[in-house]
Amino acid sequence: GQNITVTYSDVSGGYTGQGNFDRDPMFIAPLQPDGHLLWGSPCIDNGNPSYTDPDSTISDVGTHFYDQLTPVRIVAIPYDAPIQVPSEGGEISFLLALSNCALSPLNTTIWCDITLPGGSTSGPVIGPLQVTPDGESNILRVRSQTVPFNAPSGIYTYNAYAVCGEDTSTSSFVFAKMDFEEGGDAASSWQNSGEDFDDLSDGPGSASIMPETTMLHVAFPNPFNPTTEISYELRVAGSVLLNVYDIQGREVARLVDGYRDVGHHEVTFDGSGLASGVYIYQLNTDEMSASRKFVLMK
Repeated sequence: GQNITVTYSDVSGGYTGQGNFDRDPMFIAPLQPDGHLLWGSPCIDNGNPSYTDPDSTISDVGTHFYDQLTPVRIVAIPYDAPIQVPSEGGEISFLLALSNCALSPLNTTIWCDITLPGGSTSGPVIGPLQVTPDGESNILRVRSQTVPFNAPSGIYTYNAYAVCGEDTSTSSFVFAKMDFEEGGDAASSWQNSGEDFDDLSDGPGSASIMPETTMLHVAFPNPFNPTTEISYELRVAGSVLLNVYDIQGREVARLVDGYRDVGHHEVTFDGSGLASGVYIYQLNTDEMSASRKFVLMK
């Protein structure tokens, strides 16, 4: 057999070798094939000391080094990449992570925009927002971006920015949009929604992201086994009914049945007692009714 030498690595279960350790790496999105680290990760400055990262610190363990030259860093990570939006439009779910590696809170401006296939820019679709992340903190927000049916086909780039003093952090991911076809249940605007930044606001002049429309989001993960998260936005408070049905239209779960306030809401669906297959979750509010499909795969 072949001898494998592993050094300066974070190995689950442990592995003999110089500099190896077994600790939670603190990935931003541990279920996604990304590898970006949160501030405070044991992988930071814990690699081979003979090498340095581009920020002149000791090398980090992992795919992406944590740039400590930028005090506030922003990272945008899409769910279920690569992303291909159908011709009738659709919704992209992504994680927005803001990390402050400084010891004290820092005033920061954040925003997101979209580079279109022709090179022009649409947005901002988030912000600009004035936020003040605490020292040595990580802030994670799940957001959803609607891509309208009349958006031209091609490759798009979703861009995130964080400006703190003279330092700018940027992050991006790409997605594709298929050719537009007439008809169907189509999304009509570039609408962004999800968890807000109110608790990070920097006084009266800061903006907040409140839902402009009532919306049912794509469940994550999908397919799932046995649990998944269903989220929705409410533009106005009122009665909410959220049910799950099998493909024959039989109700298999009632997740929400009652009054809910304005804002972002999440609920966990557990399909442990159900057979594998396609299911439908339906949201009914005073304003609208919407449904989506998800797949239980055991």
